[in-house]
Amino acid sequence: MLLSVTALAFTMSACAGGLTGSKEEKLAYYDNLEKETLERLVKENPKAEEELAQSVGYLVADKKVVKAVMIGASGGAGVVVEKASRTRSYLRNPGPRFGVGMGARAVKAVLIFQDVDKLRDLASGKWHVGAAAEAAAKAGDVGAAGSGGTTDLLDLRAD
Repeated sequence: MLLSVTALAFTMSACAGGLTGSKEEKLAYYDNLEKETLERLVKENPKAEEELAQSVGYLVADKKVVKAVMIGASGGAGVVVEKASRTRSYLRNPGPRFGVGMGARAVKAVLIFQDVDKLRDLASGKWHVGAAAEAAAKAGDVGAAGSGGTTDLLDLRAD
């Protein structure tokens, strides 16, 4: 029993525990996250390119959550870019998760800002709100799932 709890804790921390490595490895992670996510966004939604061009800046973030029975872990990382000053702020949000459920998810998000003060608030860690609810059920071959709420990516805080 202790071995399985230890293995579960190790697996959850490895999947959702956040960013590790040298400063150069961390910066490379953030650069790749930004580049790949923005490329995918523009490919899937070409209008986003114009919105990004007209913005004062943006957040690109990645969030992973792993949960088993009553415990879980999450990890998020993001970069806030203020275009005029070329300022980059790096954010992380590791944390525990509690409640009934099992599963894992990973999401990437881009927030595009038109208000530089709100962008700076995010970069300084002043934004930290979010709520979510998820449910799934299956009987035989029939099942359904749903989720809703505000994005927990806004729960990122300055590293």
